Order: sequence, then structure tokens, then C-alpha cells
Amino acid sequence: MCFDLFPKVRSQNLPISGPIVKAKVKEIAQKRGYFAFTVSGGWLQKWLKRRNIAVKHIADKVSDINQVDVVQLKAKLPSGYPPEHIYNADES
Repeated sequence: MCFDLFPKVRSQNLPISGPIVKAKVKEIAQKRGYFAFTVSGGWLQKWLKRRNIAVKHIADKVSDINQVDVVQLKAKLPSGYPPEHIYNADES
């Protein structure tokens, strides 16, 4: 049942994280009457391994970026900074 989530969500090009899988498994367990079931990190790793699922970061594609938004954002940014004062601050 939980495995069915993967093709459905990935077909929409959405990421799936460990916490999302854990929440879905917990929901399925409760619907089946297993209210004391806990989804540990070890359970998740074994489940992923049994189904040959690799969890990887999905890099954003340049083609997915709306160029109009880029131009509008650049217009709002301050200018005149040297390259050594510019850095990427993505969350990890």
C-alpha cells in the first residue's frame, strides 16, 4: 500500500522524504487497527532496501525555472557587490 505512493507522487515530479513515508505508513497501520505501531529509522531503511528504493536529492533543473520570476527577483536585489561577497545559502 505504501509502495503505491511512490509512482503516484513521483509522476507529479514531487519529492518523497523519509518523514513523508513514515507518516503514510503510520496512517496505513492505524487504518488497519495497529495503533501501537511505530515506524523507526531502521524499519524505514529496511523497507527501502527490500523494495530497492534509493533516496536521492533531486536537483532542480534550469528548465523548471520561470525566467520572468528570475528577472523580477534580480530587480529587487541590491547590486554592486563583488563576487567574493556572493554565496549560495540553500537549506540542507
